[in-house]
Amino acid sequence: MALQTDQIALANVVAGAKPIDPMIEGGNRSFVGYVDASDGSRHRAFIKDLGRKQLCNELFASALGRALGLPMPRPFLALVDPEDMDEEFYLEHAPTLGHSAYRLVFASEDADCPSLSQLYIGDDVDVIIEKLREFPEFWHSLSFDEWVANIDRHPGNYLLSSARGVLLIDHDQCLTGPFWTLPALDPASHQRNRMIEEHLAGKLTDADVDRVVDSSKALSAEASAMSLDSVVVASLLKRAELGIVLPEELDAIYAFVCARAGLVLRCVSEKVGRRILV
Repeated sequence: MALQTDQIALANVVAGAKPIDPMIEGGNRSFVGYVDASDGSRHRAFIKDLGRKQLCNELFASALGRALGLPMPRPFLALVDPEDMDEEFYLEHAPTLGHSAYRLVFASEDADCPSLSQLYIGDDVDVIIEKLREFPEFWHSLSFDEWVANIDRHPGNYLLSSARGVLLIDHDQCLTGPFWTLPALDPASHQRNRMIEEHLAGKLTDADVDRVVDSSKALSAEASAMSLDSVVVASLLKRAELGIVLPEELDAIYAFVCARAGLVLRCVSEKVGRRILV
């Protein structure tokens, strides 16, 4: 994994976005359409109708994951003109921009590749897990999820790209969950790592455990060397005019992530049954 901090791009949603089949989209109302980025480029993208805190989660996790070099589709913070909404494209949860009627949404570039769940539809989850084992990024994602307290990683959150391996998507349930509170942002608290505790339970070999622990060590080292300040800037959460988080919320998120970085190795090791001295 390589350290880089690229700011999440601002964009405008182009009129005509269409809803995604609820059986495909998961728990959030989502759309597929186009966004025009601030650099003048146009991208086919998936657009998610998220509440304020879920939007915060996606932006922060995207900025942090990209800073660590984890493969993710290009993210955008996109603006929706209310005049472009219709009976097919309407938003229920997306926050408004200040006192205007414009809405803020999270969009991610269409990577033109299926999720593992779509690719192996009808197959047992163990078949998907066996495919995921092939990719170093999969093992890195387990430690990343522990760091950002992503409580709902599952096989459908991995895209399989012939060019880039597996890509990580859907981080709206990090920071302890989609509706986090300030008291919940306790770095020492136990947070469910669904992939380890549910999907990999009883399936890890000794070699697998070594890979998980080694990945956690690498992430801890990179976390100590990175600038979280630059990650916060890249996430756009410091942009007060956007109104996505309150100052005290951003302070709590920053403190939570800083402190939790030093606990990732211990937490992950305990969950895979490897006691270590840290």
